[in-house]
Amino acid sequence: MELWQQYSVLSVMRIRTMLDHQASYGLSQGNQRIELWWSFFRRVRSQFWMDLFGDLRDSGNFSGSHEHQCLLRFCFSSVLQKDLMNAKTSGTNTGHASCPRGVPNELYLLPHRYGSRDCGFAVEKRELDVFPEARQATELCGDQNSEEYLQQAVQQNGLQQPQDWESATELYLLVKDIARF
Repeated sequence: MELWQQYSVLSVMRIRTMLDHQASYGLSQGNQRIELWWSFFRRVRSQFWMDLFGDLRDSGNFSGSHEHQCLLRFCFSSVLQKDLMNAKTSGTNTGHASCPRGVPNELYLLPHRYGSRDCGFAVEKRELDVFPEARQATELCGDQNSEEYLQQAVQQNGLQQPQDWESATELYLLVKDIARF
């Protein structure tokens, strides 16, 4: 599923569940701190990843095919997860003027500390079952056969799991050539 499709599905899910809970859809003044944090996160951290993946695409090393998407997930997921966990635990105590201070979990879970309120509501699992396309794949690639093939290619060629974006990029390019993707 393409990213724009995922956002569309999530928007429909959000509207549907909010309507069921008598909530409104739109801007929330009480959510400004967390929204500001996400804006800062995009500019400072995720824009790097978008640029890196865009460079892979622009250089002809990523076509968007199923195989390339699987390979990208296989090579970068652990590094991206580490980066996200670092952002989650370290927060934004950088002193940057355009970013709210605080760890994202605190901004979300303890909104009263930041002059806000909890706008969340519980959603039953059965309510989410009407959106099967939103379920996460259990396999890293969403395709057990491709994932197994990539794991074998890494093992047979004595390659290491990536520790940072540079080694993930190197692994991506090497395995892409090995697999002839």
